[in-house]
Amino acid sequence: MDTQEFLDQYVADLNEAVKSRNFVGLLQKWYALPDARLLFEHEEDGIQKAKRIWDHLLPKGLGGEDGPRDVFQEAYKIEDGRVFSWRALSGGSLPRPIYGMQETQFDDRTLISELVILSAQEKPEVEADPNVPRTRLGRIFNAFSDAFNDFFITGDSEILLEWVSDDIHMVLVNDFVGMGIMQHMMRIQEQVEFELRDWEQTGDNVYHVNIDFRNWGGLDALTVCDITVTDDWKISEMRQGLEIDRAASAQAQA
Repeated sequence: MDTQEFLDQYVADLNEAVKSRNFVGLLQKWYALPDARLLFEHEEDGIQKAKRIWDHLLPKGLGGEDGPRDVFQEAYKIEDGRVFSWRALSGGSLPRPIYGMQETQFDDRTLISELVILSAQEKPEVEADPNVPRTRLGRIFNAFSDAFNDFFITGDSEILLEWVSDDIHMVLVNDFVGMGIMQHMMRIQEQVEFELRDWEQTGDNVYHVNIDFRNWGGLDALTVCDITVTDDWKISEMRQGLEIDRAASAQAQA
């Protein structure tokens, strides 16, 4: 197998797994288990770009024929206007709960100036401060949490706009190892289509790869990947970023 064949086959199998939801088979075929790692990072600044993430990339909605999704979220620590919480998203078409950590920074107007959403491979083990829900900021966060959970269920991001500052900084980080990578893939909506754009070799068994996707909640964008493979073409590490505006510019020129 050469690089072009490897990438063509991987993208084809990824598209098939998105439709069939057989991510277990995809991981077993293409990833160097049990130690393979997938790291996804994306940041946006400003309320409209943050709204673009909420509208397109977060795993929300009624869950189709499988029923609604349920969200549990708990704040466990507050430091310097920053609320630390964890949550579990379950139901709908998800075969198991998706866990996450969240850091919510409030400014001096009690608007959210930064929202950091981090993956959690398993249910987080945290030491909760029982006083957090009784503090002023804890109560404000719980009200925001109710609105955020309403958004997860309805998909209506307008609910969130009154809670955040115009210059909000939004961060998404998924970091998974082994079969936990499936939790990242479960977020991919069933109608999404991936297409290999181009690639270049940047080191021994390391490749910089651009993969377009279409129709992720109506969004088209470019996934930028740095992929490290073993000698037998198994992925040992994949680092992903997202370039939404670059993809939109390329489509406009075409």
